[in-house]
Amino acid sequence: RSDISKDSVPQLVRLADMDVLVWTEKLSGRPEADGDCLCYAVRSHESDTWGDPFRVYDTGTRDAAPQLVQVGEGLYVIWQKTSGSLAEVTERGDILQRTDICVARFDAATGKFLEGTLIHEPDERMDLMPQLQRVNGRLEAAWIRIGGDPLDPDSTASILRAAFSEESGWSSLPALDLPGIPTGLALGEDG
Repeated sequence: RSDISKDSVPQLVRLADMDVLVWTEKLSGRPEADGDCLCYAVRSHESDTWGDPFRVYDTGTRDAAPQLVQVGEGLYVIWQKTSGSLAEVTERGDILQRTDICVARFDAATGKFLEGTLIHEPDERMDLMPQLQRVNGRLEAAWIRIGGDPLDPDSTASILRAAFSEESGWSSLPALDLPGIPTGLALGEDG
């Protein structure tokens, strides 16, 4: 497909009777800054055909950095989602501070992802590089949070975490500070 975003890394998970593929796609008719949307398609093992692509949870804003993870019996996707349109934003700091973390669970019975959920309250800091795993029997997410401009050597970096329970949904866990680590290094940039 020619409309797959240039930074997209498609991910595939094989389930018992189907394969699920996720990627980010450039949607036509949107401002360039908001064009990347998280999409998925399902291939039935029985028919050996791919179904039509669908959007995971589209709010008209940019999606990035998805991670498709099978955790126990569940399949989840976690990704960066901007909290508002980037079309009119010109300051780099304003763009970076609109990143939030979203997660959605795949329902194998229907072959569809359920509505995405922001797993923390949006704020004015940059959240990125989300990861999802099972820890001590529960689903946990972790991501890097940058306080301030990531190119400013005085910016702070932390690893934020949240845990999921069926009773209460997502709840915050204590953050892990990354003292003395330049934010560029925390982001994995060469310096």
